Amino acid sequence: MMPKFSRIVSVLTFATVACLLACTIAAADYSESFSFSGDRLTVANLIGGVVVKGGGDTFEVKVRVRGSDASTGIVTFDEESDALSIVFPTDKHKRYVYPEMESNRTSMSFNTSSDRGILSSLISAISGSDKIQVSRSGSGLQVWADLEITVPEGRSLVIENGVGSIAANNVTGDLILDGSSGSVTAIAIDGDLGVDTGSGDVLVEKIHGKLSVDTGSGDVEGFDLRVSRVLVDTGSGDVQLNQVETDALDIDTGSGDVIALDVVAENASIDTGSGDVKLSLVEMGDGKFVVDTGSGRIALLVPDNMSATVNADTGSGGIDYNLTGDVDVRHKERNELRLVVGGGSARVDLDTGSGGISLRNISGS
Repeated sequence: MMPKFSRIVSVLTFATVACLLACTIAAADYSESFSFSGDRLTVANLIGGVVVKGGGDTFEVKVRVRGSDASTGIVTFDEESDALSIVFPTDKHKRYVYPEMESNRTSMSFNTSSDRGILSSLISAISGSDKIQVSRSGSGLQVWADLEITVPEGRSLVIENGVGSIAANNVTGDLILDGSSGSVTAIAIDGDLGVDTGSGDVLVEKIHGKLSVDTGSGDVEGFDLRVSRVLVDTGSGDVQLNQVETDALDIDTGSGDVIALDVVAENASIDTGSGDVKLSLVEMGDGKFVVDTGSGRIALLVPDNMSATVNADTGSGGIDYNLTGDVDVRHKERNELRLVVGGGSARVDLDTGSGGISLRNISGS
């Protein structure tokens, strides 16, 4: 049996080691803060989450370096009057571990020879054209940098983030949120908003200004959009918009369903390589409204006072319409329909390679 004194020493030793270990882990994280007084700021970061909020009189950037391999100096900072780059040691380390990585894939790569922007230029200058791999687990340097950025009213911010989510809220100013892998959320933005992510879902809500969303792979959701133009482009992913008021609605997806409800628009163009489309127009101007899908059904709901010339074609599938008012049917077959409603002011073109077409008044839907 272990002597009482020995047991006490063992307990104290264990407690001391545990404390030292905990202190070491806690001490691994460190923070830096930066201020910028210009009208525009660009911030580039390789790995980590980014939070953007409005407020203050100057740009404020708080950087928290985290991870089991984090230590003072492992990540450095390249500061200019209108830009801040968080510099990772890509000359020495090509593999990184980021446990908070959202992607279901185990890893992703940056090929600096093909990417553009401050982030890729910075990596290229340090490590050449080699690939930088980031994984949720496994071997590699476990370090990342989380950012919190405050944007003054009327200023412009550009974010270039490699791997990690981006979230912006309550900003009065123009934003460009560019990420290679990770979700992007932007809520209550009074200004022009540009979102570009290679892989990740996008949520935008309460946007007043021009809106552009581009994602290589990921779903796009938008609510309460009062903007001069809506441009959504996704290589693969569903698009769902609700409560949209715009001069021009432009949606393009390589593969995915499109739902746009409660829309007020002067013009609209929806194109999907494969997927169903539902467009509900509360008000429509005298412009051009085009819906085209390679394979999928089209459902168009229009206001009772619509004035438009309608052309509908389907390679395989029927055409169903039920409209009120003065409707002049010029041509009708199973797969083709030409008609004029009211004065025929707007032009409506509906085309699907395979799938049915439905055209109805929104009041009777």
